[in-house]
Amino acid sequence: DQEHPKKSGSMAGRRCVSTAEMLGKLRAAVDARNEVDPDFVVCARCDFRGAEGGSFEGAMERCLRYKEVPGVDVVFPEGLQSWEEIKEACRRIPGPVLPRIHTPPVEPHPSLEEQERAGTAAAFYPGFTNMAGNQASWEFMNDFKERGTAALDEFRECSGKSKWGPISHGVMYLSLVRALEEKYLPKELQRDYEHTLGRRPDGTLSR
Repeated sequence: DQEHPKKSGSMAGRRCVSTAEMLGKLRAAVDARNEVDPDFVVCARCDFRGAEGGSFEGAMERCLRYKEVPGVDVVFPEGLQSWEEIKEACRRIPGPVLPRIHTPPVEPHPSLEEQERAGTAAAFYPGFTNMAGNQASWEFMNDFKERGTAALDEFRECSGKSKWGPISHGVMYLSLVRALEEKYLPKELQRDYEHTLGRRPDGTLSR
């Protein structure tokens, strides 16, 4: 229900459209969902808690109105300011509620078990991997600027010792690619992994 252009839920300066306009948006979303993909989930996000003129009670009023639209599956009250507010929102809003918990001022973060007991629809951590990845990249780039290739050598050594293994091996599923080739390609069209240089599907290196 933010005005366009939308701001991040963690930023100041947000403005919201009227409740009537948001109800129209939700009805349009439900109609489109029903026409294209009945299994698609419609989530009604409410940013009014931290927007201009906003308040917790105002956000709750809006969330309850949004849930009245037939076909709205989940309500997402953004920007709640405490764990107590989150628990109260889960208590007052009917149906699945998906508050965002991982950013300040909700600290320390409640455990997954506490979130489940409070009635949240799911543990919601948007941007979680970006946050970790960006921080790691920032630290490595600064380390490389200071120490040069020594930083790269140390990074590779640490990655190799990780109990999860280097990310390039675990995410690329090379063995699955090889299995698909063997299943669907004739022998004469399959790749030669034994006599070419590089990483084989089993993770070993040919040199």
